[in-house]
Amino acid sequence: MKIYVLSVGLIGIFFPALMSMQSVENTMCYDQISVNTVQIPDFFSSQSKDFFQVHVLFAQLEEFWAEISDLECKRNGQQLQNILSTACLDLRHEALSVLVNLFLYHRPFNLSKAIDNINALCVASPFLVETMEYYVEKKGVIKELCGDLYPHQKLILYVLAHNESLAHLMNRDFIKIATSYEIIEKLLIAFNLVKMNTRYDPLYFHRIIKYDNEYAVMLEIIVSLMQNQTKMPNLQYFLPLFMADSFEVEKIFFNDDLDACINYFSCISSEDYNPFVRWHLMHKEFVAALAGAPKVFKYLLLTQSTDVVNSDNNELVRYAICGNNHEIIHLCEQYYSYTYSDEQRAALFMESIRWHRAALMNYLKEQGSLDYGNFLCDAVFFRNIPYFLWYISMSLVDNNQNIERAFCNVDAHDNLLFAQVFLEMNIDVNCSLAECKTTPLFEAIQSENVSLVNFLLTHGASAFVMPNNIGVWHEIAKLINGQNMTDKMGMGRIAILPFSETIAEKISNYHDQVIYPLCELLDRAGAPLGMQDPQGNTIFHYLVLIFGDENLLNFLLRLKNISYDDALLKIPNNEGVMVSDVLKRARRLGYF
Repeated sequence: MKIYVLSVGLIGIFFPALMSMQSVENTMCYDQISVNTVQIPDFFSSQSKDFFQVHVLFAQLEEFWAEISDLECKRNGQQLQNILSTACLDLRHEALSVLVNLFLYHRPFNLSKAIDNINALCVASPFLVETMEYYVEKKGVIKELCGDLYPHQKLILYVLAHNESLAHLMNRDFIKIATSYEIIEKLLIAFNLVKMNTRYDPLYFHRIIKYDNEYAVMLEIIVSLMQNQTKMPNLQYFLPLFMADSFEVEKIFFNDDLDACINYFSCISSEDYNPFVRWHLMHKEFVAALAGAPKVFKYLLLTQSTDVVNSDNNELVRYAICGNNHEIIHLCEQYYSYTYSDEQRAALFMESIRWHRAALMNYLKEQGSLDYGNFLCDAVFFRNIPYFLWYISMSLVDNNQNIERAFCNVDAHDNLLFAQVFLEMNIDVNCSLAECKTTPLFEAIQSENVSLVNFLLTHGASAFVMPNNIGVWHEIAKLINGQNMTDKMGMGRIAILPFSETIAEKISNYHDQVIYPLCELLDRAGAPLGMQDPQGNTIFHYLVLIFGDENLLNFLLRLKNISYDDALLKIPNNEGVMVSDVLKRARRLGYF
């Protein structure tokens, strides 16, 4: 694949006047990663162009979030309405998801301004509001209960409804309180405080990326921390918790209220006191950086005695990148004499991609060269479309390897639109990464992404490929191994499925919703059940000898209309063990 400077769709300069999106011939300087001057190569389909344009439009909004007027928001809404008027439901849902993240993590933090921006945008884009209402109702909330809400309130309701336990609690009184300004402010602050730390907890991070259900998991983590417990939280206490908790110091930091900050800490006898321990944040300075609060940050810098200077100097800047405040970053560099190794600068660049901070990407880029292809997977995972378009338009790809690696990373979200983008770039649907010994299909199976598996198989993915001598059925077996099931069921921690269910019910539902549909897709694609791994084991060896999963065993036997004596169960592994013999002995003992 060669990239690709063809005729392009040029996104015009956004602020103060936003030009309409159109295809033009243009030669541009690509030194800067800019949300205002990105190219959409002309070979992409109209659907893919719409996908890119939705993301670029929101990236432009985010870049000028604090200064944009209501009129300009409405102009953006009109553009969005034009795109969504002919868009598929997947693209409308994509637009909704991007808007949610913009609302939750906007900087500078200003809830009143954010509400005004959201409502002005949605007034001009009724299709976006209809999409909110559709998905809120789909998640079990009675449509009539949210008919009188403003768009920003429906957006919050959409977030809350992702958690089935909360969706079941929603009546008119619950919704009125949950969508009030006071609760929304606390909820957004809580999301921000928890978001940074989920990447440090392998279980939380695994479940967030695995199930593409971030809002539900984050809500559970938030309630768990507010209840000061690590076991399953009871979300019936969600509203009482938020109503009773003042979030006094959290509001001071996120609103950058210097006078209130001085008054608060003047009443605290110990300089080492940290009011954010309950959020598992060890330094007050980290929270000020995360909130993008330069006045509070300076005050803490000059008056509070902490050991933050002895912590990883890279870490404080990571939080400041989330806060999207250049002044705080420069204070870190000056006051603490921070300098960055190439490895640290690369980590900060990735963080800038994660939070969609284009100006900070350019700042780090100016300090020395980086291998930009290494960040393409991050751009795909975090949906940083301006970076993705910048990269491919720069002709930075000498070979397909980085693009293929990014293709494998599409599995992290249940989004077929991005998968289609790679196919339109003529990337082989069966591309195999030598260093990871995987393919897009294998990654989609590992992420339990049933719709993406179906999409890839429909577009030519082979169910016969065995990178590292591991087949697709062995990937199914990995999904039901003990540790993976423990993570999924939330045993001992926070459960991802409704709390009213028993563990047995959760496992049964997981098989019905994920494992069995994947098996049916692979069977229709002709994947041979006799595939053997390097130890000679078939999936039947795994199910009988290792996991004892009688339900899946019987499901596969019914699927293929075979018995315990079939030749597939007589395939010996490297130790000569045949599943049929084991089953005969087990049945004599009353098992299986």
